[in-house]
Amino acid sequence: MRKCDLATKIFNPIIRQFAEKIFFQNQHHMILKISDFFIGTFCGALVAKAVSYISPSFMPMLAGGLIGMTIALILKVALMPVFGAFEVMIPVSIIGMIVGMSSGMLSNIVASNIVITSGALTGFIVATIIHFSNKNLTTI
Repeated sequence: MRKCDLATKIFNPIIRQFAEKIFFQNQHHMILKISDFFIGTFCGALVAKAVSYISPSFMPMLAGGLIGMTIALILKVALMPVFGAFEVMIPVSIIGMIVGMSSGMLSNIVASNIVITSGALTGFIVATIIHFSNKNLTTI
């Protein structure tokens, strides 16, 4: 008997038992689905925090948009290999632009904790909209 046949006889039943357990397969997929919402919320809060601290009083919307897109680019490069291209690039780009510009305008008017909360809420809403639109488009 060859070594390959012996290994196949020993390990195939073990591998088959793990493959039949649906719990292990769905658990990894569910963690990645939930992480999309956390990524959106985290990115929104991070962009809002950075923009509210850096944003100048002259042309805050333009400066906030540029700062937000720069942070979004850094986050895309950092998070894309781990969580996937579609799940990171589209939401983070939209969040960086929207939250950056709105935080730039709000940072001169209200306190920074309100700006960070609105950024996190906007990030969560954008991630939710993209998740359900993707789910709707892929089930057709």
